[in-house]
Amino acid sequence: MSADFATISVNGRMTSDPKTFDVGSTKKTVFAIAVNRYFKKKDSKEDKPEKRTTYIDCVAWGPNSERVSKFGKKGAKITMVGNWETDSYTKEGKEIKRDHLNVTHLSIFTAPDDGDAPDAGSAGKDDGVPF
Repeated sequence: MSADFATISVNGRMTSDPKTFDVGSTKKTVFAIAVNRYFKKKDSKEDKPEKRTTYIDCVAWGPNSERVSKFGKKGAKITMVGNWETDSYTKEGKEIKRDHLNVTHLSIFTAPDDGDAPDAGSAGKDDGVPF
């Protein structure tokens, strides 16, 4: 028997700072991204293309969770690959379904602000290192 799956790749910007939770012995980080698309309608006389934004909820686990919680922040540009999934739960007697991207690979294109990144002003500085 073969398994069916939906793997997608998205590129966008984080809409808020990520939130991390402990789930058993691993970490789970949830966040959302905005993906902008620009297009021009055939019959439009406007020079400026129209912008459409799609918002995607994302969930990262384990090492990806740690990476997003450390380097991700509102406005960060991020590229991800993952599986499209639907979760469901019951709230006040009603079943709630939620689609999200379960992240399997990611790249974040912003540097952290907490001092982990090299200071741009330190390039070429003599720190007493002989090489």
